[in-house]
Formats: sequence, structure tokens, C-alpha cells
Amino acid sequence: MKKRTRTLLLLVTLLLTGLSVLPISPALAQSQPPIYFPIFMYQEDPKYAFGLDGGTVVNVIVDPTNSSVLYAGTWGNGIYKSEDAGATWTHKVEGLRSPYIYEIAIDPANPQHLLASVYTHGIDQSFNGGATWAPVGGFDGYYVAYSIDFDPVNSQNVYAAIRAATQGDVYPGGVWKSTTGGLDWVEVTNTSNGFYEEDYIYDLAIDPNDPNIIYTANHRTGVWKTINGGANWSKMSNGMVDGDIRGIQVAKTGRVYAGFWDGYGFAYSDNGGVSWTNNSWSDNNNLFVYDIQSDPKQPSTVYLATSTGAYICPNPSAGSTCSVLASPGDFVWDLALDPLGPAAGNGRTTTMYTGIQHFGVQKSDDGGMDFDPSYKGIRANIVESVMVNPANPDIQYVSAYNRGLFRTLDGGTTWKPLHSVLALEFINAIAARPGSLTALYIGDSYGGIHYSLDNGNSWIAGNSGLSRDAAGGDIPPDAVSSGGGIDPNAYGGMDPVDLQDLIDALGVIPTDRAASPNITTIGFDPADSTKMFAGKYGGGVVYSNNSGASWSNSGLTSGNVLDSLVDSSQGQKYLIGLENGDVKVSSDRINWTNLTSEWSGRDVFALELMAPGVYLAGTDTGVYRMDRSVSSSWASLGLSDESVQDLVVDPSDSDMIWAATLSGLYYGQLSDDNTYIWTKLDLVDSNNDRMYVIEVIPGDTREFYIGMDGGDLYHLTEDLLP
Repeated sequence: MKKRTRTLLLLVTLLLTGLSVLPISPALAQSQPPIYFPIFMYQEDPKYAFGLDGGTVVNVIVDPTNSSVLYAGTWGNGIYKSEDAGATWTHKVEGLRSPYIYEIAIDPANPQHLLASVYTHGIDQSFNGGATWAPVGGFDGYYVAYSIDFDPVNSQNVYAAIRAATQGDVYPGGVWKSTTGGLDWVEVTNTSNGFYEEDYIYDLAIDPNDPNIIYTANHRTGVWKTINGGANWSKMSNGMVDGDIRGIQVAKTGRVYAGFWDGYGFAYSDNGGVSWTNNSWSDNNNLFVYDIQSDPKQPSTVYLATSTGAYICPNPSAGSTCSVLASPGDFVWDLALDPLGPAAGNGRTTTMYTGIQHFGVQKSDDGGMDFDPSYKGIRANIVESVMVNPANPDIQYVSAYNRGLFRTLDGGTTWKPLHSVLALEFINAIAARPGSLTALYIGDSYGGIHYSLDNGNSWIAGNSGLSRDAAGGDIPPDAVSSGGGIDPNAYGGMDPVDLQDLIDALGVIPTDRAASPNITTIGFDPADSTKMFAGKYGGGVVYSNNSGASWSNSGLTSGNVLDSLVDSSQGQKYLIGLENGDVKVSSDRINWTNLTSEWSGRDVFALELMAPGVYLAGTDTGVYRMDRSVSSSWASLGLSDESVQDLVVDPSDSDMIWAATLSGLYYGQLSDDNTYIWTKLDLVDSNNDRMYVIEVIPGDTREFYIGMDGGDLYHLTEDLLP
């Protein structure tokens, strides 16, 4: 089992529904605390409608010629396509250069021609409805495309909102234009044609009544406008309450809407941007608006996609109000309206889709009155931990950031979410009690340790003796929640500029939550499974002598523990790997010493037993091995430029090593000169190289699970292996 230690965003709901008597196994009977425990009771949740399917969807777009065809851009697993109006989705990433997608645009003259923003690489295109992708010209280097818009009259003209590589406090970017349908691009904003070039663009709006008129949503300098297709630009921000604009749109009526990011809501202009009216309700309610658009069937109705839900704003004015349309409390990245078909009974567009942080796509077929899950087949979870029960490999568990724990009892054919019985969403560690088919333990970033005696159907809090490291005292009931904030370390695939935007909207995790016991790894004595130990991020090691019913501090009370290992062949059989530290060993789980004195400053993400007394370590500087019968030093096996997050030994070749890194999956084979040769394995139907977890699936064939940063859980089978 491998885990990660980082923490993400969004609010978790902890529901304590009373006390219940739980069955106690004979093996645990003498070591259990009192038999009355708070448990998490089951409730259906539409956010978990399709098992393990889900994850963050940043962009949704409907084919303007066929309502059945949609595309979804995810944060971590590329692009998905639906050909049945969102009922099911298929993966479309062949040739796509990034798994992180902000925007997809459909050519109005040829719906098989698509353009997609590929994070930090500019734009890729497809001419076969997403089946294959290839780069366009004009983006050699570091470019983030936030928005792509085809000219509705002449689709050879395409515009993109671009941010180039940040240069200190300078944020270069602007508008790029293609006159070849997206094949080649050039920048059309610079100081010579009136545009302040040290500012990048988040969004573009082409006037539907005159495609030569285009408005920009700038990062710091408000709104800019061209009336001649980008040849000249003028600043049009008079009266705006703020200059950080995230979304912009021109309604059919000619009114221009702009959404602010810094909690100021939205504004509108009825004179082509010459002056603006700010909406006080959205300002007072601190709305961070990511997308804004008017309803084409009912132009007097405006929709806001914000960091706290989707809102509807009828007849906007300075003093008008808005109300929640969908997903209250969730980060809604996008709202897509189906342009075809008649209006709904309420006069609005009948079919709508929202793209949501962590929870896929929601769909309304009644003009926004109700939204239902519509993401079957989309997999864009951040997988933190994987556990396959060695006593029965068909029993498997996976934890996904901000979504909690999932279970399969049929070897991965179907997955059941356990969020409703265990309301913890930041699970770093999953461990099966040795020899048991039903007992397992989890370690959470905020909620400490919980265990189940019935394969996850009910859970017991095993936190007796655990306290918050900094604040002291017991773990508060709401410690399972991030308080709506995020851990910046959780967004490894996002660059600092975009990460800061999320922090601005959502905040960081409150100190009270961050001081909760962050459990990163759980281990057992194989000879006596009532003896346990657990590593903490920021609190060293704790141990238990009664199957986790209560815990005590070891002699190591500081340090960030990242992984652990037990080697029953040694007297000092317990091992832990630390961040910015070393590998430590113990014979009693209480007293810990450095295994060697040669390491300092390394991050030891993974420990793996290669053979009795022979260890592998995955670090931020590659893979190392130690044979305690030969030497007390670590020998480098290579991958020195890689951050190795997890390691396993191939089940059919004890000299073959698999390494999950932040730049892909590698396997190492022993050469004739006794050195390791490493080869990167490209995964079929995946373009995500940020890998956190690798786990062997025991059985007659070689199989592995790979857990990725937004790339979900990848099943690597024998036919795909070297």
C-alpha cells in the first residue's frame, strides 16, 4: 500500500447519526474500547452516482450542429466525448500533449474540427472529432490558453486568450489570432496597437452582431476592445469596481457582461464598454465569477459559474439579485447551454450542463430547474492510495482526493463509494489487518485513524490518544473538513499563477484543521497484528498495542513521515521514510534511530521490501537500494533526475523494479554489468505522467494499479507490459 500526504479543497459534511452496537471479532475482543461508537450512516448522494467515475471537469461544450455530441475537458485526464447527450463518455486523448484542459472549441463550419488548450503547451487540434490530436503552429514554449473562440461568420479566423511564461512580477500574454482556422497563430496585442502587453487574458467575447468586435477579460487591467478584428485595441473599463476579469460575454441584445474574480461579482455595459454598471448583490455576496453568459433563449437571464456554485440572475441591474441555480458550495468551472431545440417551459434554454470541481458533469433537461449527474465514464480523480487485500485480491480499496474511499468486491468490475458511511475525503493510507478478509484501517489528513471490521460497511473512530499536534487537545468533530480551503501542495500539475487564483477564491486550509493529526502510513507487526504503528505528517510516529483502540506517542514526536515498511527478518524490523530526512528504524516502534548517517535533506516517498534485509527507497533524487547483510549504505540504482513517489518489485522477476514518478512510469531491469537500465512505459489511452501510486494485484498474471494526479486509477494488465 502506498499513500500521499497532501490535502485538497471543498467542504466535507460529517454526519454523526447516533450510537450503535457494532460486532467485535474474537481476535479484537480483548483490545477494543467500549462497544458503543459513533458511526457514519448511509445516504444516497448524486455526486457518487457512478461509483469511481468523476473528477474535475473544467470545460463542457455542446456540438452546435448535434445536441447528442458533447466534449468535456478535465483537470488531469484530458478530453472525454459523449455521443448520447451526456449519458456516457469515452476517452479521447491520442496525441494530446497535456492532461490538463481549460478549453475546447468546435469549428462551426466543420464540427469534426476541434481546438483544445493543452496546459503550458498552447493549443492542439483534431480533425476527426477528437479521435487524434496534433499541435498547431505558433506556440513554441510555455503558453496557457484559457479561451478559444471561432469567428461565427468566418471560422478561418480564430482567437485565443493567452498567458505566456511569468517573468517575475510581469505577466505577459494577450490575444493570439489565427487566419488559417487554427493551424498557425500570431499575437495581435502589443503596445504599438494600443494594448498594454504586460497583462494576460482569461477570456474573449466576440460580438454576435459584428464578429470584428471583440472584448477581452484581462488579469489586471479590466476590459479591452477591438472593432477591427484585433488590428487596434482600446481600454474599456470605466466604472468597473475591479480590474481582474475572468469571464466576458456579449448577449444578442448587445449588452456586454463581465465577471470579476476577486469577489466583486459582475458588471454590465449597454454602450459597448464605454461605461459599466456593477451589480451590488453579487459584489456583497463575494462571488468569484469564473464564467458568465446570457441565455440565448431568454437574453434577460444571466448565469454565473462561480467558486461557490452556479447562479441565475434574472433581469440584471445595479440592484438586482441572483439565486443558486445548481451545485451550491461547489466550484462550478463551466456552464454549457445547448443552442438547439425549443425553449423550456420557463422560457430558458432547455438543456444545460455544468462542469464541477471533483464531481464531474451535471445536466438539466428542464431549463435549469433540476440538475442530475451526467458523468458516467469520466475518470479524473486524484488517486491517493490503493490497497488490494492479499487474503482476497478481489477486495480492493481506492481513495480519491476530496471524494473519499471506494471499494470493489469483484476485482475492480464495480466500485462502491463509501463516502456516505465514512465522511472522510482526504485519506492518505489504507491498510488491511494481516490475514483478515474484513478488517481494515484508514489514515486521514484531518480525521485521524478509523477502522472497519466489516469491509467498510461501518466505521469506528480509533483516535484515542491521538491529539492535534500544534493546538493540542482532542480532534474536533469538524476536523474531517478542510473548511473549504485548499492545501497548495495538492495541485502539483498547476503552475503558481493559476494556483494563486484558486487560493484567492477558496483560501487555504484553516490552521485548526491543519493542526489535526495527519496520518500518512499505517503498519502492523506481522507476528502480532494487535501491535501497530502509524506515521504522521508533522508528528513523527505513534503506536498501539491493542489493534488501534488507543495510541501512544513514540520517542519520535516530530518529522514528516511519508511511508513505512516492516521486515520481519530483522531485529530492527520497523522502517519509516521521512520528508527532508532519512530512513529510520526501530525494534519496538517506540525508539527510532537513523538507518544510516549518509542521507540528509532527501524526501523518502516510498519504501519497498525487495528481499529479506534488502530495501528499495524512492526519493526526490531517484531509486536507491540497501542490502543490510552487505552494507549499511544506500546504492543509487538510477532515475536520479526523477521524483520517485512509489516502488514495487515485479511479481514475476525479483530483479525488476517499477517506479511511479512525477514524469511517468518506469521499469528498471538488471543489466549484465549489474546496473539498472530504466525504460519509460507509455500507458495506452493515458496522457498523464504525474503518478503517485503503484500497487501489485496478486494473481496468476502480472497486473498493477497506477494512481495518478487527475488521471484516475489505471489498470495495467499483462498484455500491456514489457
